[in-house]
Amino acid sequence: MKKLALGIVFGVMAASASADFWSNGSLVTHAGIGSGGGDISAVSADNRGTTFGLNVNANGNPPGPFWAGDDLVAGDNWRLSNVKVYAYETNLTAPSINEAYIAIWAGDPRNGGSMIYGEMASGNRINRFDSAAFAVSENGRALYRTGNSTSSATNTTRRVSEVTIGLGAGVDLMAGQQYYFMWSLGSSQGTANPPVATPPLAGSRNGTANGLVWFEGGEPVPGSGTSWGVAAISSSNLDGSRVDLPFGVTYTVVPEPGTMIAVGAGLVALAARRRRKA
Repeated sequence: MKKLALGIVFGVMAASASADFWSNGSLVTHAGIGSGGGDISAVSADNRGTTFGLNVNANGNPPGPFWAGDDLVAGDNWRLSNVKVYAYETNLTAPSINEAYIAIWAGDPRNGGSMIYGEMASGNRINRFDSAAFAVSENGRALYRTGNSTSSATNTTRRVSEVTIGLGAGVDLMAGQQYYFMWSLGSSQGTANPPVATPPLAGSRNGTANGLVWFEGGEPVPGSGTSWGVAAISSSNLDGSRVDLPFGVTYTVVPEPGTMIAVGAGLVALAARRRRKA
């Protein structure tokens, strides 16, 4: 009986401690037709605009910081250990990204949301860079951002990188709550760095995409009167060309207090039953 009780406890603990990865979607628009048989994310796959990516330069030229991000709704009570974001640098043979800044908001930051982790002001932000490497698509291939799927399909100018951002002791999210993740990336190239940009997800939800941008130094959308703007791929059709931006989180499920109470009560009952039999 004691072994059974311990098995129940360890089973609950193991289930909660197992790490999983959540992603908000794929970048791939055409599989296997890129350079060396790689996958591509083609601008031409979305006829609403011609933007290769959204600026996320932390220190580059033009002067930042520029931020971009997107949202998730936690499927359970999650404890996050890291965040993975995606970006390209032009004409580099290896990633030079060595700075990564993250801010997590509970709710929409434009409509009463509150920042629960990180800092976006340049004087207070903390570099939480963990690692950067060329991304591997869900198909196990190299991934490139290209203009189209025909004449520029094998262009290697913009190879996409995966950047891992560490969260220290972790960040807890509540089940059913909307959270926005905003990121900004810097490079060893400094202000001479070519643009660091996050490409949009493939098949972003037309009219309902949730990507956001933020520019500390002014208005990402001229005349808007705010540092916030929607992530869009056409400056002349902002609402009609909104996109989602790719990111993912590594998390473990945190058991509800009631679950642990129930396990504890069960152990007490088992112990009492054993004493009676003795």
